[in-house]
Amino acid sequence: MRIVSISFILIFGFVSLWFASEQWGIGYDPDSIIYEDVAENWVAGYGIARFDFSTAERYPMTNFPPLYPLILGVLSQIFGNVADSARILNTALWGGVWLMVYAWIYRGLHNHKSAWCFATLLMINLMVFQVFGTSWSEPLFMMLGLSGLWLFLKYYEVWQWRYLISASLLFACAILTRYAGVAFVMTAGIVLLTAKHQPWRVRIQSLVGLGLISGLPLLMWLVRNVSVRGDVANRNVGFTLIGLPELESTIKTLGIWLLPVPETIVTVTILAIVGLLLGWAVFNTRKRLLPATIENTILRWWILIYVLFIVASFSLIDPRIPFNYRILLPAYIGLIIIIGRYFASHWEHFSKSLRIIAVVTGMVLIGINALLGLNWVVIINRTGQQYSSAQFRQSPIIQDFRTSPTSARIYSNNIFLYHYLTDKPAETLPWATGTDFDAWLDNLPNDKPIQIVFFGFLSQREWESTEQIEAVLPVTVITGSDVVTVYELELDNE
Repeated sequence: MRIVSISFILIFGFVSLWFASEQWGIGYDPDSIIYEDVAENWVAGYGIARFDFSTAERYPMTNFPPLYPLILGVLSQIFGNVADSARILNTALWGGVWLMVYAWIYRGLHNHKSAWCFATLLMINLMVFQVFGTSWSEPLFMMLGLSGLWLFLKYYEVWQWRYLISASLLFACAILTRYAGVAFVMTAGIVLLTAKHQPWRVRIQSLVGLGLISGLPLLMWLVRNVSVRGDVANRNVGFTLIGLPELESTIKTLGIWLLPVPETIVTVTILAIVGLLLGWAVFNTRKRLLPATIENTILRWWILIYVLFIVASFSLIDPRIPFNYRILLPAYIGLIIIIGRYFASHWEHFSKSLRIIAVVTGMVLIGINALLGLNWVVIINRTGQQYSSAQFRQSPIIQDFRTSPTSARIYSNNIFLYHYLTDKPAETLPWATGTDFDAWLDNLPNDKPIQIVFFGFLSQREWESTEQIEAVLPVTVITGSDVVTVYELELDNE
């Protein structure tokens, strides 16, 4: 039954993600488009280079780590193109992450039911489906990180260097997938420092090996960035204080991971119910608490350090970081594993009434998440998602731009989307409320016609409607639809 139940959920996840992206492909957003461009440029021999969406020129990429687009480039030589490669990779990684979560909960406790239920509750959530159904680096990042921590745990138990080397290589790959991978190295480093059953000499040697192996590839990448672009990672350092919007977003995110319903009252209610259940479970076993295991210690440090890394990134480097399901997912995975291990180790000590309520709550949450996940699958299969949605892919206006040359200068309120749909460059339409907007309009060149491709959805430039752009700019409609409108900008040539 253990093999059957694991096989069932893996098949469910694979089929769901594959069917969702069957008609319109994997989801895309601005990050995904950059990954695709880098992969294609690398395969074409231009190096690890980005596409300039305004000039169509290529320049070295420095703001993102390189591993995910490089893997997509390699896979594209097998599967034909980058989009299909991302789809296949992330679908496979869904199964890999489910197995890693299951293995972490099952390890040393051998409670299959708890491991299966918590891993499934985590992975069939439609927001998790959304992460794995989009060409993002998070699935690869979590697979590398969880695998690295697993091998590091093995090293902690037997202190054989082959496990530390393997774990460090996986951490290095995680860092080259997302810079947040340094949190894995810091987690392992703290655990090594506090390993009191080993002499200081062994701990220091392990720390040096961990740091050199996991950090050297990152150092080489940063040196490369400085040599080709003159900056480390194209980031500006400043300070922004965490505020109520970030705290509110975090609370809502916790709720939608349990039950992805956007209403705040539902989110708070679910969190309260689950919180009470966890409190009851702890109270019920307060006299039988087991000693902290190394697995739980590693996971606790991981959650703390990763959250601190995100907070520091928001506060010091990029205040645009959203505290949403995508950014916080790695910490949530660690939290689910810890809670799953707690239930697995204490289940026999729970009262009968607590067991009944826990089973009913778990089954209800799994059932509702499965239904909502399947609903997401059907909707995405029919309409697509984000930049690769059907409304854009089927637009005859977009198809005309893709297939027909134009001598006009193109501006757009979303140059990422325009490039993704047409493979052509467009210049950025300035912010509608920007202080330099009037200066931009006055200094526009009039050597060729100027057209504005205005997307009614997914605008990136504070342009909210066609009525707004028609009120602000001297434009004439060339062609339009609910999805996209093309304007000609009428300039005063005097």
